[in-house]
Amino acid sequence: MSDERMTTARTVTRVLREEGAQFIFGVVGGSNYAVMKGASQEGIRVVHMRHEQSAPFAADAFARCSRTFGACFLFAGPGYTNASNGITMAYNNRIPMVCVVNQHPTLCEEKGAGAASFAAEVLRPVSKWTNRLIDTRMAAHMTRRAVQEATSYPQGPVVLEIPDNLVTRQATSGDQWWNLSGALRRPPSSPAADPNAVEDAVKLLLAAERPVLVSGESVHWDNAAQELRRLAESLNIPVITRRSSRGAVSEGHPLAFYGRARGAILKQADVALLIGLSLGYLEDYGRWGGNTRFIQLHRGEADVDTSVRTELALIGDSKHVLGQMAECAASLAKTPPPREKWLEEVQSRKQAEALRLANDIEKYGSRKPLHPSYLSHEVVNFLDPEATFIFDAFTGSAYLTERVRSRFSGQVVDTGEWVTVGHGVGMGIGAQLARPGKQVFVMMGDGGIGIGGFDVETAVRYKQPVVYMIFNNSSWAGAAVEMFWGEDFLLADGSRGNPQRITPTRYDHLFAAMGCHTERVEEPAQVRPALERAFASGKTAVIDAVVDPKAYHPMILRQGPQHRWLGADGMSDYGRSLAFPERYPAEG
Repeated sequence: MSDERMTTARTVTRVLREEGAQFIFGVVGGSNYAVMKGASQEGIRVVHMRHEQSAPFAADAFARCSRTFGACFLFAGPGYTNASNGITMAYNNRIPMVCVVNQHPTLCEEKGAGAASFAAEVLRPVSKWTNRLIDTRMAAHMTRRAVQEATSYPQGPVVLEIPDNLVTRQATSGDQWWNLSGALRRPPSSPAADPNAVEDAVKLLLAAERPVLVSGESVHWDNAAQELRRLAESLNIPVITRRSSRGAVSEGHPLAFYGRARGAILKQADVALLIGLSLGYLEDYGRWGGNTRFIQLHRGEADVDTSVRTELALIGDSKHVLGQMAECAASLAKTPPPREKWLEEVQSRKQAEALRLANDIEKYGSRKPLHPSYLSHEVVNFLDPEATFIFDAFTGSAYLTERVRSRFSGQVVDTGEWVTVGHGVGMGIGAQLARPGKQVFVMMGDGGIGIGGFDVETAVRYKQPVVYMIFNNSSWAGAAVEMFWGEDFLLADGSRGNPQRITPTRYDHLFAAMGCHTERVEEPAQVRPALERAFASGKTAVIDAVVDPKAYHPMILRQGPQHRWLGADGMSDYGRSLAFPERYPAEG
């Protein structure tokens, strides 16, 4: 840093730039204008959103797709509370993010200040680290510490709150305490696991009859795809990649399994190597077959799940430890174990799933309104192998994800266990900025576009060629209400009906007014030409896809018993047969 006088905001953004920040996302309000200006002066590109909720979503996707950290600037009070949803999602998914938040002036403490703000306190439960800058001489040090906290294990969002009267206060670099740019010349060395434990783990996998490898987020962040693939091949073990690591072993690889075949295969596994994946509800809490024995590989002991039967735990960086395991496997087994029976079973499950998907195309390929299975088929067949997929549609994402064959980690971006909606618009912008020149496709629900849709204009304004497909079934959560809850809700106008219905909307007309390239798709033959034109336009594009509202989410079909508490009265015949099969058997 030079000896020129600069504002605290400029000092903060200079450190962010020195630490690698390329973009900063947010909405201006009051004195955080100085943060925008400082970022611009330092060469950090400002992305001004339409709503603060989209800022951390965009920063999140940028961080995932670039394997760096995201940055946000947020106004006090309503600014950071609007953004809290995205910050919480980043916290749940361990996304490195630095949020610079303005606070009311210190002179107005407890005096009715405008947008009185205590972000460091309010966001503490959903942030890895929070702090309030109370001395401008600590600005550089605290910013560098914020980046260090965000990017070190376990990664996560951090919040640095700065009172308004300190943001524009000027000082020189000589006034900054405890600041030394580039003091950490190399990042800390990544830990390797105990060699004896590694050998024990490999022997367990070699001796298993039906082993699986199950990878999670750490494989993506540790850039361990090559080591994971090498281990799978050296031990001839089927592998599934989940969450951000999806595609670390290409889903076209013979050992990879995916989609609806996952459940049946995992239920038969006798030993599973779990690599940096949380066993939350998306993983059925690890209750796969009741007899599965786990080997767990995590960066920290606190991540080891004690609710599943675990033979041993390996603690270390997944890239290093998987490399250790691959070396050990090569020394213990000169050729990969054949595992003919197990691999045939896995292949049989995959073939059955492929046949089901093919039959769906035959069944739904000419249906109008569009069926999501055929719509997803057309999307996947059109997109480039390097395209990024972002999921933000309850029913639409379910059908799309089972057809996607991810080829690299970070190719698929979703919310993980934080089941928000409306995130896809901002995430599409962040992904496109991280991967310029690559296709970015976002599957949006018509519910989610109602929450985050106006930031499509942000993509237009910054000339980001994201393609948003709106899964237009004029309904929240598909047909769940008709199936289980009936049509007899008392509505605001005094009538009775389904409160989750949405007014049929021409989204192509709506977003054309914002300057988007738009398409309306109502028939199967229109899907591919619409995709071709949307991506060829080089503009932000919206495809309004009119989908059959009676196409149910597969999870609803599988989870009917969970709705038994509602009682059978008011349910459709189909809903009763799912929730109460012993009393209302399905016809046929």
